[in-house]
Amino acid sequence: MELWYQSPAQKWMAALPVGNGRIGAMVYGDWLQENIQLNEESVWAGSKINNNNPQAKAHLKEIQQAIFQGDYKKAHELSDLYLVGTPRNVSSYQPLGNLFVHYHWKGQPTAYRRSLNLHNGISTTAYTIDGNSVQQEVYASAPQDLIVVSITADKAFDVDPFLSRQFDSVTEVKEKRKKVLGCISNNSNQYQAGNKQAWYTGQIVDKESASQGPGGNHMRYATVMKIISIDGNSTAFKSHTSAGFKIRSAKKIVLVLTGAMDYNFEKLDLDKSIQPLSVCNKIISTAAPYNAVALNQLHVLDHQKFFDRVSFSLGDDDQQQLPTDQRLARMKTGETDNGLLALYYQYGRYLLMGSSRKPGKLPANLQGIWNDLYDAPWNADFHTNINLQMNYWPAETGNLPETAIPLSSFVNKLTVPGAVTAKEMYGARGWTMHHLTDPFGRTGVMDGVWGITPMDGS
Repeated sequence: MELWYQSPAQKWMAALPVGNGRIGAMVYGDWLQENIQLNEESVWAGSKINNNNPQAKAHLKEIQQAIFQGDYKKAHELSDLYLVGTPRNVSSYQPLGNLFVHYHWKGQPTAYRRSLNLHNGISTTAYTIDGNSVQQEVYASAPQDLIVVSITADKAFDVDPFLSRQFDSVTEVKEKRKKVLGCISNNSNQYQAGNKQAWYTGQIVDKESASQGPGGNHMRYATVMKIISIDGNSTAFKSHTSAGFKIRSAKKIVLVLTGAMDYNFEKLDLDKSIQPLSVCNKIISTAAPYNAVALNQLHVLDHQKFFDRVSFSLGDDDQQQLPTDQRLARMKTGETDNGLLALYYQYGRYLLMGSSRKPGKLPANLQGIWNDLYDAPWNADFHTNINLQMNYWPAETGNLPETAIPLSSFVNKLTVPGAVTAKEMYGARGWTMHHLTDPFGRTGVMDGVWGITPMDGS
């Protein structure tokens, strides 16, 4: 069961996702200038603050009285002044970066095929070019907490894989997924390479924002890539915007990479004692005892342990010889394709598996874990009024109960700041939260009056 296409993705929404619950990637499948866009669940602008409106409790009865008297305009105005949080917005979930893979082909590809196999969780790009048969495989291993990239060919080839995390204002708006950009944070990055490793470290530098919160040097991050198998020559390089390798005369290359932040889930806060680069190197070292075949086998066994619990059929899948985009186009004209409906259902299970499970700790956000924008639509946050719940509709019915553990753990953590909100805003015992939150556990009213939904923790 797979999604497959006959050309590379031209935009992010058409790329193919892989994920292990904590880290993920969107694979474009470009045969010349490949982009494997990277994510880690906790890469977030902003910081932990109490955004409860300090005027809330004093004006609560006045607002209630206006509602009971039918003076909704007054209630709306008072609520906007005295109930909506200070600040009223959260900052955005951000990308971890990109792995770019630049090939040195001279001709054009034939027999091109880009696919995502739902049964093994591997994204494959295959084609023939310059008399050479090439295959690229990308998957996110949960057992090793790594993204693995394998490139093989019949004949030796040259390629330059490199890491980069650079804000691009053109990319940020080109697909028009956001009408207006919010307050974009800056990033300070340092790139290094050597001894078959390339990496960057950096920090999110938030701008002071009345709507989102205090500025300052906030979340620290690191991404590390290592060559674990190569039959050619490699030379490490770095610049002020990237770090990677110039690989020459190779027929097989296997890269592993991972990322880490100084985010502490237990505290719902940043933790200066966490060194992201050290965390990455420790994770990378776990792959050392395994060759490429063993890494693949461990990943597939783990993936199928979850995915293969459910089989679903609506009859013969007699259109699977057609690319997925063509099948979708046929259905839009009224054609029947029950096989595509079954594929769609299983794709939903696949996405939940990839965005909410160990080794991850946070629940799936508005985009799972996949996001290429520094100012994502609706910040790719946790909308607790309906969207977060919708993410988990396939959890129990799709026989993936483990995917709900990050959600229940996160909600349990929210009871601590939520108890402060209940007391400070409503003078009440217990705990509460409103229509959205972030990994720092904001539980005050967010966005506007429409965010006054104090039952969203139930």
